[in-house]
Amino acid sequence: MCTIGSTLNNELIIFKNCDLIKETKFYKPKIRKGKYKYLAFARRGKPGLWAGINQFGLGIVAADTYTKKKYRAKPYTLYNIFKGYEKTVSDFKNVDEAINFLKEHYKNKIKVVPDLIIVADRNQMAVFEFIPPDKFGIRIKNKGYILRTNQFRILKGGRDENEDPESYIRLNNALKIIQKNDSLSSIKRLCKNHKNGPGKFSICRHGKTEEHKTQASVIMTAGKEVKAYFIVNNFPCKGKYQEVKLC
Repeated sequence: MCTIGSTLNNELIIFKNCDLIKETKFYKPKIRKGKYKYLAFARRGKPGLWAGINQFGLGIVAADTYTKKKYRAKPYTLYNIFKGYEKTVSDFKNVDEAINFLKEHYKNKIKVVPDLIIVADRNQMAVFEFIPPDKFGIRIKNKGYILRTNQFRILKGGRDENEDPESYIRLNNALKIIQKNDSLSSIKRLCKNHKNGPGKFSICRHGKTEEHKTQASVIMTAGKEVKAYFIVNNFPCKGKYQEVKLC
């Protein structure tokens, strides 16, 4: 449903296009304070956040995962997932702390549905793949990029290209862009990209009825300052990214 990624060269960039079928109200970011101060991106009907970054430059984005096996989550499980995203940036300073928390959180409070997360700070970035009840695929990098759509690339159990062509086509399109240029302006172009679309196969998705549509986009950066650029309640291709600073 979503395209997520991060780059770490001169500064951290962590980003997400949020794709949903049902039209959903997305809120402008707010500065919240837990143990630490953070930018919270929230949407109607879900607690916690769908993206966020804190004063230390620790950011989080996530995407649902299409697996061969079908899983069902009760409402309280979804509650714990979104609150877990928020706790990651409200209570922890770096990737190592975040990964330790997420492993315990998913073993103890999630247990029954898979998930796919990218967490990153100014020094490291990590992809975190989870298959119930306790399988983890974790890869940490200190430079370059991480990119995912809605498929695992470490763990087994995901759908193949014939079963989920949308995810693989979007991933390949995004890879071609990020491998050539991973600057902020290039990531903005990536999030607006219409190759193989605009429709369910493009990164900026204009799906038909009962197909996914990109309803929000966020690009968070941590260099000397912590900032975010966002578009909510619109296609990235039709909106202008607004800027907000945390510190």
